[in-house]
Amino acid sequence: MEDSLNRLYETTVLKNNFNNINLFKILSLNKSEKKKIKRKQKINNDNKHLYYINSGKIMTKRNDVIISIHQEGEFVGLNALLDEENTKDEFIVVEDGLVCEFESMEALFTLLSLQEGWIYLLVQEKLRCERLIQNSICIHKNGKEKIKKIFVYLAREFGTATEKGMLLPTSFNRSLIAEYSNVTLKSLKKIIELLALEEWLEINGQKIYVKYDSIQSYV
Repeated sequence: MEDSLNRLYETTVLKNNFNNINLFKILSLNKSEKKKIKRKQKINNDNKHLYYINSGKIMTKRNDVIISIHQEGEFVGLNALLDEENTKDEFIVVEDGLVCEFESMEALFTLLSLQEGWIYLLVQEKLRCERLIQNSICIHKNGKEKIKKIFVYLAREFGTATEKGMLLPTSFNRSLIAEYSNVTLKSLKKIIELLALEEWLEINGQKIYVKYDSIQSYV
């Protein structure tokens, strides 16, 4: 799939033309409903709706395993239009916010009515596969290296730049990070303490800062 897309379009063209912002503009031609979301809330996944995150964060789980975490400007449930397996996914709110709810079939018909509408779906599937690969790589590393990679990923994707380093969202508490990393909470706490002693991280109460040098030096 990726090779086919690359033969048709350059990577920069895919990112600029077939991104979530443009996709949202297209789907906004359809009827949508804005809904507030609250932390720990389970969002209905009946294969009849998909969601665009205006604000907040939502994680996708399957068989009690966290597959990915989505934030503002991303879609949740769009992949189910291509793959029936995605209908088994569970959406749980990580951080309060607001979403736009669209009807899946209307969204699908809208995309398929466009000459290049199918590319939006393929790009979304490509992003989903990249996230799954990222998670798979992390799982097969040892405890400390796994946690380092997870922290770097979370810092790059969701962190806020501060003088101390990239501050992780407070909604990413230790229980969530342990579950996402597939380690016990006890093991995570020990590793965090060790990384703090090594000045790889900085801990201030519930706040976790990933140092800039740590991010730049870790591949």
